[in-house]
Amino acid sequence: MPLSFVLDVSLVPVVYMLVYQWTVNNHKSPYLYLTLLSAVFAFIFKPILSWLDLFKLYEGVNFVTLFCGYLVLMLVSIWITAFFLHLQRSVSKRTEI
Repeated sequence: MPLSFVLDVSLVPVVYMLVYQWTVNNHKSPYLYLTLLSAVFAFIFKPILSWLDLFKLYEGVNFVTLFCGYLVLMLVSIWITAFFLHLQRSVSKRTEI
């Protein structure tokens, strides 16, 4: 398996979770910090991996496309988390009554 794929399925979600947890605990905007993290992954980390020949861009894909993919991943993750938190709150309200 390519190193980049392994990093994308292991390192990226873990770092996203840690940053999300930090932003929630410190009353910061997760959208801002996770967008900055996505930019670091797409415009700093991936080009370094590409320069080291550990990552290969496929035809028609560039680092901006990777950034957009990371943003989509970030948004979907935040929205799913918000949905589950909403479900948890609604269930806890029903059990209190």
